[in-house]
Order: sequence, then structure tokens, then C-alpha cells
Amino acid sequence: MPRKPIKSKRRRSEVEVPKWAVNFLFIGKEPTETTWESYRMKYETELQREAWEQIRADVVPAWIRQHPGQRPYGWWAFDSPEPRKKIGGKGLSFEQRTQPKHVRYFFGIPAGPFMQLDASDPLMYESEPAFLKRHNLLTPTEIKKLENIPGVFDPVEVGNRKTPSENSPGVAGEPA
Repeated sequence: MPRKPIKSKRRRSEVEVPKWAVNFLFIGKEPTETTWESYRMKYETELQREAWEQIRADVVPAWIRQHPGQRPYGWWAFDSPEPRKKIGGKGLSFEQRTQPKHVRYFFGIPAGPFMQLDASDPLMYESEPAFLKRHNLLTPTEIKKLENIPGVFDPVEVGNRKTPSENSPGVAGEPA
């Protein structure tokens, strides 16, 4: 579950966040770099948080302009007020079933792999735009761009190996 941001001990100008780390905080894809620092970024949440705090103010507005109704991975990991709501369907992530107190989230949805899926009753979560709307986090520009996209606020099916952003209608302002 996302936590209250902790102020970094480093000043913003002291450390430059490497491009691979920025990419990780954008899309949640693990670094392919083979450095000690990239290994630490993959596993140390506090290092991820420090990097996110350094880039947040610059990247969130740019992300919103390019991807209305969505937020980058770092936002979901450190700034989201809560996970996305399960709307319906049968199924649990492996962690929900085996370690319910230690569930990791990916873009606000429990990280897979998913178990006990039922094709006749697919596992559904609220879309990113619906979550942001429910929490009054959409900008006026986003609302205007999203209001005419059919299905953008409809629940999304999970458990099919796509990232939540790939499942959401209206990626980069275009219908799915």
C-alpha cells in the first residue's frame, strides 16, 4: 500500500537520476542495466522513493500531457492514495492468496501472477481514469480529453499478462 512520502535527505541538485531509473519509475519495467546501483533500484524501495521525489515535479505534468487519464509507475508506487478497486470477477494474485498482508501493487492493481481465474467471470478492476476521477485527481484538460472516449471509465480485465496501462482504453488519448 502506498505510504506517506518521506522527505529525502539529499538535496535535489546533489544527485542526478540515471535515465534507466527514470524509465523504471515511468513504466515499472525492471532495469536491464547490470550495475550495483540498478540492482539496488530494483529491490530497495527507499532508493526508488528518493529517485521519484527528485523527478516527480518535472515528470508528472509531462506524463499527464502525453497520457491523459494515466499516471506513471512511480506515482502509483508512492503517491496514490490507495489501490484501485476490484469491480468484480473471480481470482486472486498469488500474493493475495499466500501473503495477504504483503501484497505488491503494479499500477494500483495487485501484482500477478493471478490464480483461480474463471474465464466466465473475469477479474475486473476500475480503470486508471475511473480511479483518478473518483479521487478528483484528473486535471480539467484530462477531463476534456477523456470525456469523448468511449469506455475510458469502464472496468478493465486483469490477469492477462498485459500491464494495466495497456489494458486501459484511451492510452495516449486514443480509443483501445
